[in-house]
Amino acid sequence: MGHALARLNIAESTARESQRSIPYLGAYTTTLPTDSTSTFTETVKSHLSIIADLKAATQKDNDFIFLKTIPNEPQLPAIGKLALAKPTSLTELYKADDVQRIIGGDLFAKLIPMSVTQSASMYSEEKAKLIRAEQEKSDIADGELMAALDHLQLPGSLKRFTESKDEVLNELRKPPQAVKEIAREVSAGERLERTANLVGKLQQLRTKVQEGIQTALSQLEEEERVCEGMRAQYGTDWTQKPSAGQTVSMRQELNSNKDNLEQAKSNDDLLEAQWIRYRTDIEILASGEEGLPLREEFKKVGTKAKTPTQGSLLDLVDDEGSTGSMGRVAENVQIVERGLSGLNVIKRERQTTLKQLKEAVDNLVFLSSL
Repeated sequence: MGHALARLNIAESTARESQRSIPYLGAYTTTLPTDSTSTFTETVKSHLSIIADLKAATQKDNDFIFLKTIPNEPQLPAIGKLALAKPTSLTELYKADDVQRIIGGDLFAKLIPMSVTQSASMYSEEKAKLIRAEQEKSDIADGELMAALDHLQLPGSLKRFTESKDEVLNELRKPPQAVKEIAREVSAGERLERTANLVGKLQQLRTKVQEGIQTALSQLEEEERVCEGMRAQYGTDWTQKPSAGQTVSMRQELNSNKDNLEQAKSNDDLLEAQWIRYRTDIEILASGEEGLPLREEFKKVGTKAKTPTQGSLLDLVDDEGSTGSMGRVAENVQIVERGLSGLNVIKRERQTTLKQLKEAVDNLVFLSSL
């Protein structure tokens, strides 16, 4: 009875708190109907009246009959779940024969065993793995083909060679965009400091470092010679330790730097040889993408060589017959077009073969003895 009164007190206080909060509902939401405030007020008022009547009756019974102490809210035990139904076994309602007749045979008798299901799943995964591997190979081959054709600018670049001789020459006498970009980079670097100056500074620095290392080694040898000479002159009165043992690490480091310098000199000589070889081209590129030397160099395309030994792959001024430059260009264009056609055929055949493989794999049936 005491627990009942405690819960009724909680219910009453909660209802009164709800009654005080109803007028402020509009401040928290705007989706309620216009009559919601009056509806909530009447509902809570009715509920509070029921609680008050029940509390009065319970309080009267407790005062005159039960005399139980009313506990605080934290002391109240939790209300357990109410079992709304009682489980009843079929054997309590029917006989064993009737139960078998009602529920029938085993519902799972026709299900595929788990081992077979697992094997079928692994089989499907192997088929999918095979398709993925072949698809990946096909995608890689197509990607490499597209990258190669894009790098060679095919088949778009063939257009210039199928035009007339004058149109081809006019096109070839214009510096391409790739050459302009290289010329822009070389020109920017040359403006900062010319390559010839850098080569000269590199030689000077290398000579200076070599002389410094040699001087340091000579000073160490001189110091050792003087030390040993003083030891021979003064005998036991000379207390300085032999310098050879004190400068071992320094000598090793200097010799190592000397060897590294020799290796660097070999590398520098190779770079300088390359620079000397292409110095003329670098100087032309250093004039910039719109520089006169670069434009003049490309204007030479198609001009006659001064001597028979100065032939050029771009010399297009000889006869246009089958044996002339234009004839050879047309023949080479046909060879390239046949190669492109063959590549496209291979690509289509690869796609067709892959499609047939997918259909064949999909039609494979998993067989297993149950």
